Amino acid sequence: MKLILASNSWIRQQILDKSEFEYTVKSAEVDERKIEEANKDKPSQEMAKLLATTKAEAVAKDNPKDIVIGADSFAVLDDGEVMHKPESHKEAVELCLKQSGKAITVYTGIAVVANGKTQTSTSITRITYSKFSQELIEKLLDGDDATIRNAGLGLFIDAPGFTLVESYEGSYTGAMGLPMEILRKLLNNIA
Repeated sequence: MKLILASNSWIRQQILDKSEFEYTVKSAEVDERKIEEANKDKPSQEMAKLLATTKAEAVAKDNPKDIVIGADSFAVLDDGEVMHKPESHKEAVELCLKQSGKAITVYTGIAVVANGKTQTSTSITRITYSKFSQELIEKLLDGDDATIRNAGLGLFIDAPGFTLVESYEGSYTGAMGLPMEILRKLLNNIA
């Protein structure tokens, strides 16, 4: 059995690389927004799990003898607004400014498919940001491809917003898109 990551996310790959896992990448062709629209009444925790499961199971169909990891992350403001990866620099700045002086909750669903069985879980991380200006965000995002980041900010040291984090509670790697403390447990459960 080989390990497959059902994601093109560079940060998920970097987390697995640093964790000394040997794996391959096979992206799942899943329309996440369509799934969200069809399930808009699901709580955020369940939505993250559903998206991760859909990705993992889509890749597992063509790789039934392997172990497939699926993950999905998104952030939610306290007013309920869901924030995904921005599609442009302008949108990244707008999303960042919405987080100024506020807290967000990052939901990361994780699914592991092996031997025809799917295991799932969700990590929840609360991140509180300091108050900052548009000028500072523009400076931090200058030269950075903010469209690859969930909501434009982050905890990881390469993310422009890491210096703006006042505190976080929950999974450090979960906030980046792959909760390793959960993944290791799920992998250990495979019979």
